[in-house]
Amino acid sequence: MRMNKVEITRLLAIASVLDARTVTDPTVNLWHELIGHLDYSVAHAALLEHMRESTFPVKPADIIRGDRVALFRHQELYGIHPAPPEGKQWAADVIESSPRFEVEE
Repeated sequence: MRMNKVEITRLLAIASVLDARTVTDPTVNLWHELIGHLDYSVAHAALLEHMRESTFPVKPADIIRGDRVALFRHQELYGIHPAPPEGKQWAADVIESSPRFEVEE
């Protein structure tokens, strides 16, 4: 879900606590144009991660990089396909655990 300008303002306000930036309408507008396509929760997580790990003020590219890292981590853990619905299994798990698919030796 796309972020709105109020959410962008919230992110910039958080960032300003550490780097004393001034949050102006042009700043919000530009950040919205650059990272408004991201979900707020993802951008917020990327902001906090940057603030923990970097000594430099956060830039839009840092938030986008954080979004990509989160996507790659998710794909590493869960693959590129969505998990099966609740109560269902991956086809590979069904095949692995079913005697019907056992290989005779």
